[in-house]
Parts: sequence; structure tokens; C-alpha cells
Amino acid sequence: MPDVKCSARSINTWIQKIGFCSKRDLKILVPQITKPIETISIQETCTRNLYKKLVQETCTRNLYKKLVQETCTRNLYKKLVQETCTRNLYKKLVQKTCTRNLYKKLVQETCTRNLYKKLVQETCTRNLYKKLVQETCTRNLYKKLVQETCTRNLYKKLVKETCTRNLYKKLVQETCTRNLYKKLV
Repeated sequence: MPDVKCSARSINTWIQKIGFCSKRDLKILVPQITKPIETISIQETCTRNLYKKLVQETCTRNLYKKLVQETCTRNLYKKLVQETCTRNLYKKLVQKTCTRNLYKKLVQETCTRNLYKKLVQETCTRNLYKKLVQETCTRNLYKKLVQETCTRNLYKKLVKETCTRNLYKKLVQETCTRNLYKKLV
């Protein structure tokens, strides 16, 4: 197991790697939104079995908002993106759906001065692929969980990481069958 100590500095490094999270990053992000009140709205519709687009942007001194919606059919493609940004908060939600036997993706990000959170979920079928990623990051703690499942006779993966000022932990589990492969670290 690697010898890792999570100082406040190394946790800040994590935070900067993963996105808008330090006070500085939030300050850099939000003051760019200094235009006077502004709204952008775009709507597209295109038929012969349908294409749709809706984009809405709002920007004030203290708030930035974005919504994107896409629909595309002949057996369906969907996209939804939502972003909200204030002086103390950044939020993002991404949803994708794609069918002809299904692909799904969900991404959620939340970021405040003291917390960064990320959730990723993927589903993919024609006999199943699954993925779940969870990340949490505060001033004193970094956590990560990864789970993968893949079948047609099974592949499994689980990774757990925890990092505080005085502790680093990692757990890896792999299972792979069609006469078995196993890994535990």
C-alpha cells in the first residue's frame, strides 16, 4: 500500500484537480459573471421524425444558469444539461439516454467552498454493463468509490479510496469468471 499522508495541502491539490472547488477557483469562476442581466434563449425544432433543441442561459451579477435539452428520435436520443453557479455554489447535472436497447448516463456535480461531490452512473444493456463512481472531497477528507459490473458470465470491480490528514486507505476487489480470476488488494 502506498505511503500517503494527506496534508491540507495535498487535499487542496486533489480539490484543484477535480474542479471548481477552492475559494480561489470559485472567486475566479463567478466574477466572470459581471455582465448586466442577460438572457439567451434558443429553440430549434426540426421534423421528419423530430429533432428538438432548447438552450436557455441567464446571467446576472450573482447568478449564472444554463439549461440545455436535446431530443432526437427514430428510437430516441435524449440529453439534459443543467448548470447553476452562484458566488458560493456550483452545480451541474448531465443526463443522457440513448436507446435501441438502452444506454444511460447520469452525472451530478456539486461544489461549495468546503465540499466537492461527484456522482456518475452508467448503464448499458444488451446483457448489462454498469458503472457507479462517487467522489466526495472536503477540507479534511477525500473519498472515492468505483463499482463496475459487466456480465455475459461476469466481471466485477470495486475500488474504495479514503484519504484524510493522517490516513490513506485503498481497497481493490476484482472478480472475473469463465473459470475464475480474482484479485484483492
